[in-house]
Amino acid sequence: MKTTFVLFIISAIIYNIYCQQTLVDVSTQALCTQSAIQNPSGENRWAQAGLDTNVDIALKCGDIIAFKIESFPVGSGKWTDWYVVGVNDIDTKTDGSALTVKRMWSYFADHRHQYIICTQNKFKGCAC
Repeated sequence: MKTTFVLFIISAIIYNIYCQQTLVDVSTQALCTQSAIQNPSGENRWAQAGLDTNVDIALKCGDIIAFKIESFPVGSGKWTDWYVVGVNDIDTKTDGSALTVKRMWSYFADHRHQYIICTQNKFKGCAC
């Protein structure tokens, strides 16, 4: 009787540990990585996009979620704090007489920069 009870308890523990676990498929979750330091891109579409947050998908095939920019001169080693897209990344300077507002990533064209980008594992849009 005592042996049966012990086996019952052990079986219940094993059942709780192994049989009640919920297994889910996370293979479609985006993969986020930090880039190496990027040289100035010369790409004007960063500024032309204004406040559009989809330009990163078109140019980098992923969602840039945070970035930082190196101050002039190139190689100065003076970096901004991290900007988070849609949180603290609006440039305080406007773009000419049209007063167009843009995101700080507009400086990717002529500043070294680094970013954290999330790319999809399953769905690939555009030509990515």
